[in-house]
Amino acid sequence: MDRTALTAAFRAKLHASGKEPMYYGLLLCNLLMLIAFPFCANAFWKQWFSSPLSFLSVPNPGAPISTSGEICITMRGVMWLSELKNLQSRPALVYHHLGSIVVLLSAVHLDITGLIYLPLATLVSEVLSTFAWVIALHNEMDLRFPGNQRWALLKKNLQVANIWIYAPSRFSCILVTGYLTYRLVEARKDIWSRSARYAVLTWVFTIMIIWGAWIVSYLKDKSRKLKKAGEQCGSVKMVGVAGGTERLLKS
Repeated sequence: MDRTALTAAFRAKLHASGKEPMYYGLLLCNLLMLIAFPFCANAFWKQWFSSPLSFLSVPNPGAPISTSGEICITMRGVMWLSELKNLQSRPALVYHHLGSIVVLLSAVHLDITGLIYLPLATLVSEVLSTFAWVIALHNEMDLRFPGNQRWALLKKNLQVANIWIYAPSRFSCILVTGYLTYRLVEARKDIWSRSARYAVLTWVFTIMIIWGAWIVSYLKDKSRKLKKAGEQCGSVKMVGVAGGTERLLKS
């Protein structure tokens, strides 16, 4: 089969599997995450580094939402909403997305959007995980070499890279966000009452605890899948060795 025929056959098989919406949805999600990253990073920089040493002295929490911040928040919110329709079979992700949307709305309502730019920027660490899922689907739909070891090895390498990038970026983000929360509340002590400051601290740190638990659960799931992928790669190698040995004995 030539490339055109293979592409047409792949699309037909993908459509028949019912996974076509999620496949293209994840590819679009990855593209939007890559586009949103510089806007989120720029919004974070403007919010907390607008003056020399502002990160270590007086932050700029009262600044209006910048254009980069608006783009960052809007793109992430739209992405979460658009993904919901493809996640009916994964309730945990539905709850995650709905909770994330609530966090976005609460940050805007409480005027603490400066705390969410860094977490939104580090979401780019999930790109490799999404590509690993896409690779797994290609492995499943490979018409020429079903179960090709090439796909399995590529998926495994992406999963390893994802864990090494995701874990440090997300856990360090929690620590930095905790510090920024303290700095923001301190900067607004003349504006907010004591009860308001405690309410914001309680809300933010509750979210951070839930977020940390989600990250741990995510890493456990990815580690389990990585172990399974390693076993599959090993079984493919053993099948190849066994087949070669059998051919040698027959000769």
